[in-house]
Amino acid sequence: MLDTRHGALDVRAGPDRAEVLVVDDDHDTLDSIAEVLDTAGFRVTATSSGQAALTRLARGYHPAAMLVDLRMPEMTGPEFLRACRADPALAGIPAILTSCGFRSDFGVADTGWFLQKPFGVEDLIDMIGEVLQSSPPPS
Repeated sequence: MLDTRHGALDVRAGPDRAEVLVVDDDHDTLDSIAEVLDTAGFRVTATSSGQAALTRLARGYHPAAMLVDLRMPEMTGPEFLRACRADPALAGIPAILTSCGFRSDFGVADTGWFLQKPFGVEDLIDMIGEVLQSSPPPS
């Protein structure tokens, strides 16, 4: 769920646009986030499962950041992140977890960045900007 009622976006246009991988099993949410990020100037790859995202990453895709839903069937957001962190080629890709619940409800308080759904467009853009400028993620 994405709250799109708020104002202007920080546009990141040009040939060096940051690539963001979005992983969410809710197709409406996935489409909304992808559209917002594309409009804001990011290059976006959207996938509806952690396994599909891992397959894409294994083929050499290396986004600047990932936005990952916490609750997904088959492979949860934390399971996806553990798989990424276990691979040295993927371990450094920063990730933002998203969920309708609180991250502490799922035992993922130490994952760093988190956006609680519904989140606003500006919150999403601001956090991705922060993630792209920071390393490692805050605890």
